[in-house]
Amino acid sequence: MSTSLHWSFETPRLLRAEGTGQDVRLVYEADGFLSNWVVLVEGRARAHCPDLTTAMDQARALLSGAGPAKPEPATLELKAA
Repeated sequence: MSTSLHWSFETPRLLRAEGTGQDVRLVYEADGFLSNWVVLVEGRARAHCPDLTTAMDQARALLSGAGPAKPEPATLELKAA
């Protein structure tokens, strides 16, 4: 499978991946501070993501057979003044 997917907006809160051979959608669920993008594969929720870019990456990982990608831990570098 190619590393990039082509997405089409069906509505402002619903995207569909084209040419994957599977029904892959990204759906935005608005719920205040708990809002997220849900990755649906064949109608089944496979991942919940805080932003659209992460949801697209998760969909790509799921379609490649790697399963949901694990986010890198955030690091904070402190420098003495």
